[in-house]
Amino acid sequence: MFDGKYGKGGEAGVKMTTLCYIEQDGKYLMLYRNKKKNDINEGKWIGVGGHLEGTESPGECLLREVKEETGLTLTSWQFRGIVTFVPGPDQVEYMCVYTADGFSGDLRECSEGELRWIPKEEVESLSLWEGDRLFMPLLLREDVPFFSMKLVYEGDRLIYAGLDGGTSPAGEGGKAENAAERSENAAERSENAAERAENAAGRVRIAGGPEEGWRLVWEKSFC
Repeated sequence: MFDGKYGKGGEAGVKMTTLCYIEQDGKYLMLYRNKKKNDINEGKWIGVGGHLEGTESPGECLLREVKEETGLTLTSWQFRGIVTFVPGPDQVEYMCVYTADGFSGDLRECSEGELRWIPKEEVESLSLWEGDRLFMPLLLREDVPFFSMKLVYEGDRLIYAGLDGGTSPAGEGGKAENAAERSENAAERSENAAERAENAAGRVRIAGGPEEGWRLVWEKSFC
């Protein structure tokens, strides 16, 4: 899994990692990170994966990391998106996000945390990175085959989020303030402005507090 070391933006040392959400019977295989020392993900639930080694491609890294962390061999998976994860000044990690719905083998204990199958409708209640609450609903939508999202943090606090090249400066608590502007921009790119605005609101809603923004995203995704 990712070792907590980052490359600087624009340099050859920039980190690229994989992150996979394995699905079975309406559940995601989630990893509660509670075993590694000095783990940036400590106390959070995430998917499985890790950083590319040597000359690996993202796909090769995905298969190796899933096997190492879970004991499972993937047989069916999809490349769903790129997340530009910025945990601090001059630090960046590019995460290749996958979903997988086919595998063989038996699940085994992970040395980095506790693996557990979590019903998709219960994932929201877990201790997640705030940015994960934005991109995970996209994984449930058939009309979003691929996405690109940038997430900038100060510690655990999300301060900026951008979808597909758009910008959404975040406010207090990491909740962005310009969802209306993003919906309007999405509508302008569509032949059907009203329909596109509604779809954009369903794909990503970063404005408002937990009762508004996050709740709307998850309700639209799971219904």
